[in-house]
Amino acid sequence: MSENESILEKVIATQIKEEKELFNPKLIVEKLLADLPDREKNVIYLRHGLDEKQEKYTLEDIGKKYNITRERVRQIEVATIKMLKKIFKENRDLNQSLLVVEQLIKDSGGVIEYNELVKKLKESVNEKIEVNFILFFLELIKDNFLQIKDSKNIKTGWQLPDFNFEILENVITTTEDIVKKENRLFADDELWLRFKKEVNELPWVKNLNKDIFLSFIKLSKKLKMNPFNDWGLRSWNLITPRRMNDKIYLILKHNGKPMHFRDIAQKINETGFDGKKAHPATIHNELILDHERYVLIGRGIYALKEWGYKPGVVADVIVEIIKNSDRPLNKTEIIKEVLKKRLVKESTIVLSLMNKKRFIKNPDGTYKLASDQ
Repeated sequence: MSENESILEKVIATQIKEEKELFNPKLIVEKLLADLPDREKNVIYLRHGLDEKQEKYTLEDIGKKYNITRERVRQIEVATIKMLKKIFKENRDLNQSLLVVEQLIKDSGGVIEYNELVKKLKESVNEKIEVNFILFFLELIKDNFLQIKDSKNIKTGWQLPDFNFEILENVITTTEDIVKKENRLFADDELWLRFKKEVNELPWVKNLNKDIFLSFIKLSKKLKMNPFNDWGLRSWNLITPRRMNDKIYLILKHNGKPMHFRDIAQKINETGFDGKKAHPATIHNELILDHERYVLIGRGIYALKEWGYKPGVVADVIVEIIKNSDRPLNKTEIIKEVLKKRLVKESTIVLSLMNKKRFIKNPDGTYKLASDQ
């Protein structure tokens, strides 16, 4: 690289940094709309949810407000956006904001999924900003970038002119094959390392890093990350849980330890999933009915059966403990073992041991099973 090229790159980098610090799509949009006639301005505000309510009105609703046809509203909207694009293009100061978007796409490897671009732009603004302003800003500048159209396997996105689309397709296809073959969830780091191992010898891999790799696979329609940052196939219940039972299982598995059914309901609602509210009573019913997945281990507290818990009352647990022990156990030892499997009071365990139909206390204080056990 020549000295002149190096200086130019530094100048551009400084320019981008300064523009990023000043970047605010809301201010840009408001500046563009400020000089419009009231009707044109209001049509844009209402159609794109730029008012305080952030509600997008239909053509028909706006037509009724101004006593004009929905087609006329559409014409006003189209003509106004076309004019705003022209103003934006001719305004050198406004045009500088394109550098911020271009840099975000470049940092993502030259391509980015549309919703990811919206998210990153929102994060780049130094103050709270309504997402509708970002969406309208992108509508105004989209002609300056190449668009990836929604297809069978790839989501809508934006790309830079010199991006090699074949690399994107190779990354997505390879990753999908890995996940299908191993049929399990992957964390970010693990999936990236597994991908590198698969394609290590290919020349284009050297230009990828983990962030770019993750940016690429977010464009896949078959792959998806669940709320706990696990990657898998979109069709899997642990990635896109549809039934309440799947949500319960995912919450417990992520938590890694037993939970009360009320806490499970609260966590489901906090996580969001599909927006459907979880009620504690519904969660409790699901837990009670599914003996294959869940085990009651305390008052309203449930664990996953796959963690090694077995169904049954405290006495059943004691029977299992005594059977599996290679030596007689005393009361203290039995209590200690039961508490590993059940969240109950010690007095409950002692009371169970007093059941002479199931347990016999030896002269040395240890316990054995009654003959019919």
